[in-house]
Parts: sequence; structure tokens; C-alpha cells
Amino acid sequence: MSAAPELSLDDLSVSGVAGTKARSARPSLRVVAARQPRLGRNAFGLLVAAMLLMGLLAVLLLNTLLAQGAFAIHALELKSTELDISHQELAAEVAALDTPAALETRARALGMVQVTNPVFLRLHGHRVLGKPGAAQAPVKPAPVVEPAPVAKPGPAGKPSATKPAATKPSAVPPVATGDGAIATAVTKP
Repeated sequence: MSAAPELSLDDLSVSGVAGTKARSARPSLRVVAARQPRLGRNAFGLLVAAMLLMGLLAVLLLNTLLAQGAFAIHALELKSTELDISHQELAAEVAALDTPAALETRARALGMVQVTNPVFLRLHGHRVLGKPGAAQAPVKPAPVVEPAPVAKPGPAGKPSATKPAATKPSAVPPVATGDGAIATAVTKP
């Protein structure tokens, strides 16, 4: 086996070139600027705490905005319920006013009368079916007026008490009031 040559410390050089003697030359020293201080663990902890605080504030803001939206939705649901109730009341009023009795009452109030002989027009043949004539208003009966009671003298010469005449309701048809009730008019003579 071949043996490797032994090297001593004198044979090694600082510059890496073999055969030069580095021990005799001293390295030159110079002044170096101070190192900038590194941020330590305290600064990292403060950074993490600040990020957590900002995240908490963001979640709080988001939660507040969602709560405001929930309040707005609740208010709109209440308004919708009120409008539904109003719609149902108006639909009931329209249904009450569309009954045949209500229509007849309003027509009579406008002076309209019921036709006794209807006439039809046939458009494709340009013909009139039926005999046209003027509608006649029914004759209203005269109101019945009862004579006032006459007081007859009693056995002692004093007038006896008599009962007042009873009032009779007139023949006025019932009228729908719009809230589902039917009202009838009563007149006194």
C-alpha cells in the first residue's frame, strides 16, 4: 500500500495555494459597522396579537352587519303580513259589493229599473231579437198612515190611556256594508 504524504500545519496556507507560508503574514484588521438589531420574539408576538385582534374586529363587524340585515328582514316580514291582511280585507269588501243584492241596491239608488223585455243584438246577422221598449219604473205604494188614536173619556170623565201606534219597518232591501255585515234600514212614519 502506498502511504499518503503527511502534511504539517506549515504546509497549509490560508489562501489555499500550496507551498506558500501564511504563518508569517498577519491578516489585516478593519472596523466593521455594528449589526442592525434583529426583531426578537416580543415583536413577533405583538404582530400575531395584532393580527388576531384585527380578525376579531372583522368578525364583530360582520356579525353586526348580519344582525342589521336580520332586523331589516323581520321588519319587511311584518310589513308583508300587514299588506296580506289588508289585501284580504279589501278582497272581502269587493266580494260583498259584487253580490247581486248589492248591485241591485246601487242600481236602484242611481235610478235604474229592471227591464221586463230583454232585447238581444245578433252581430253577424245584423238582427235585433226581441221587441224593444222603454223600461217602466215600478209604482211605489203610498205609505200607510194610521190615524192618531182618539182619547175616549173614561168612566170618571178622564181620558183613558191608549197605547201609541206601533211603527212598521219599510220594505227597504238589505245593504252590504263592505265588512261582511248586512244592514237594513228601518224608517218610522
